[in-house]
Order: sequence, then structure tokens, then C-alpha cells
Amino acid sequence: MAVFAICTFGAVTHADSEPGIAVCWGQTADGNHNPPQVMLKNLDAGDRMYFGIDLQGAMHSWGTITESWFPPAVTIGPFLAVSTGSGQNVIALRTDGTITAWATSNQYGILNVPTGNSFVQISSGQDHAAGLTSGGLIVSWGTTQVGWNNDNPSEVPSGGPFSSVACGSWNIYAIRTNGTIAAAGYSGDGQLSGIPTENDFVKVVGGWGHGLGLRSNGEIRTWGRNGEGERNLPSGLYRDIDAGGVNSIGLLLNGNVVVRGRDEYGLLTVPAIDGVTSVTIAGANAGALAPPPAIILGVVPVSGASIGGTAVRINGNNFPSSPTVTFGGAPATDIVVVSPTLITAVTPAGTPGMAVVTVNSASSESFYYRPSCDGDLDNNGTIDSSDLGLMLVNY
Repeated sequence: MAVFAICTFGAVTHADSEPGIAVCWGQTADGNHNPPQVMLKNLDAGDRMYFGIDLQGAMHSWGTITESWFPPAVTIGPFLAVSTGSGQNVIALRTDGTITAWATSNQYGILNVPTGNSFVQISSGQDHAAGLTSGGLIVSWGTTQVGWNNDNPSEVPSGGPFSSVACGSWNIYAIRTNGTIAAAGYSGDGQLSGIPTENDFVKVVGGWGHGLGLRSNGEIRTWGRNGEGERNLPSGLYRDIDAGGVNSIGLLLNGNVVVRGRDEYGLLTVPAIDGVTSVTIAGANAGALAPPPAIILGVVPVSGASIGGTAVRINGNNFPSSPTVTFGGAPATDIVVVSPTLITAVTPAGTPGMAVVTVNSASSESFYYRPSCDGDLDNNGTIDSSDLGLMLVNY
């Protein structure tokens, strides 16, 4: 099973997420829900802000962004991935394997990024960060002490080499090349105990006090804090996971997205999204990458018999490869996706009159069912002038 994004407290990654358009929900302040309508290969939710990398490697940001510490000029790139931790720091991986960072303050050394050009993955925590080199080594920087004890959030797990790395709020989690999970840092919420022992993990993520692991067979394992129910993702097989603060998010193989944990700002109410490929969560913000929504431009012919059986061509944009097509709520048959802009199908039986045509979540009132009685086009029981008008419009 592929690793779609190695997301973390802020999130992230090697840049191997399937590209898509960002969909955001949760806290609505400061334009958080107004992502750019461009294809992104990497999406990361932070605290009141989001960051994404487009297919050309340019960085996009939206939400509460203060230009004094994150000026627009830094978006030029090209970048492979971006990760934001507390929402006040951002680290990015360039295409040349180097790391750069921006923050409101360098109090904890988050701007002291490591040198070298062999990094393949990055992840940001609360006030610390980590990078994974092509040789399987983890390099960390930032704060070295949690204020209420002597645990070191930047401590690197033991037992490498590693295939991935992910920062929790006060931890660093990693997957060894043998598929097992390692962890280091703060232990006050059980982050270092109860680590699952299977050896087939492909992704690990961390929140404030809990961790999640995704196995190659789609099963997930959880450990650590569960005070807000953040570990209570429903049973099933998953394609992607993320953790942030006291919340977890998962993308099931059936396409459903689920969120568990603290229910603030409607975070647990996931909008309807078709074709999600990856997910991210942090603070009170959540997001997903999904293909651009389908758009119906028209149906040819524009009418057919109410008994069904009319062969039609549906024109539009962004049609998925396996769509659900309905006419008046009834499923069409013989559906063929000729291209992302054309679907052919056969209409089901329907009620005389205008019918709403849908392709997944896209809809258009663009097909007219003719009544079975010749001449009585409005199906009112008589042939009158209104039937002539309908004939001129629909025939």
C-alpha cells in the first residue's frame, strides 16, 4: 500500500500524494475555507492557516498569514513539500533536497535548519522539526525541552535506518526500514508506551498526546492520550491518516473521510467530497485533496421518452473514471466514460417533465422526459396550446 503523505501535527511528507484540489473545513476565520483552485500535490493544515504545493512546485498559503514573517516572495520555490506545526512556523523541502523555514520567532531555534541537500521528507511539531535523509537518517532541530519536565521533543528515535518521520506536538515518530515504529520525546500521555509491534507500517503520525500508525494492509493502530476520543477512528481499512492536536482524521478505502476528537468549529462534520486522495488535520482545521468536482454542461439529446432507453451524451468537465449517473434520481445504465469531458449512457424510465441529471455530486436540470401519450407533452390529460409550446422548446 502506497504512502500518500507522511502527515504530522502540522503534517507532512515526501511529496507523493495524488494531486487534487484542496477542500477545507473547521474554523472559518480569515479565509481558511478559500483555498486556491489549483491542483496541489501536497496539502498541510496548520492552526488557522493552510499551505499547499502545486504541480509546478510553487507554494500557496491561505488563512491567517502574516506577511511580516511569511512574505509572498518565499512561495516561488520550487518545493516538494511543506509542513506547519504550531501555525507560527513553517518548514519546506525544496526540489534540490534542502530545507528552509519561516517563523514568527526563532526563540526555540526552529529557523536553524540543517544544512545539506539529501533530505527527502520533513515534518514540523510544536516548536521542533525533523528531516529524513535519503540515507535513512533523521536530523532534528528546535526546542530541546518541554516546559513541564525534562523530556526532549527533538530527541531522535533509536534503531534506524528509517523510511519515514513524523513530529507530534512534543515527539518524533518514525518508521524503521524493517516496518516497525519508533518514538522519542515527551512521554507524559503515553506516547512512548503501547507502541504497536507489527512490522508492516507505511505511515505514522502524531498529535498532541497520541499516535496513529497505518499498516500496509490498511489497518490502523493507535496509542497514547484519548481524553477527547481522538483515537476512536471507526474500524475498517484506511488509505490515509493524520493527527493534530486532540483530533484524528482518516480516509477509508471506501472513500469516506472520518474525524474523531474534539468537536469544535464543526470539525467532526465532514463535507461531501468525491474521490479524496489524502487528508490533513491540525488545531481546528482539516483538509483533503480531491479531484476537481465534475461539471455538467449539457445533455444531448435534450429529451427522451419517459419509458427510458434513450442513448445520451453528457458533456462537461472533470468527469471521474467510475461515476454514478442518475436521471431524476434513477440510475442510468450502460455508462461509459469516454473522456473527462464526455459520458455516454442510457436513460432509465422517468416521470414526464424536466429531470435533474447528476454525475456524482454535479447536477443539472438538463433533460426532458416526454410523456408516453403522443401530443400530451405536459401530461395534463389534454392536447392544448401548452403542448405546442413544449414541442417548440424541446423537440
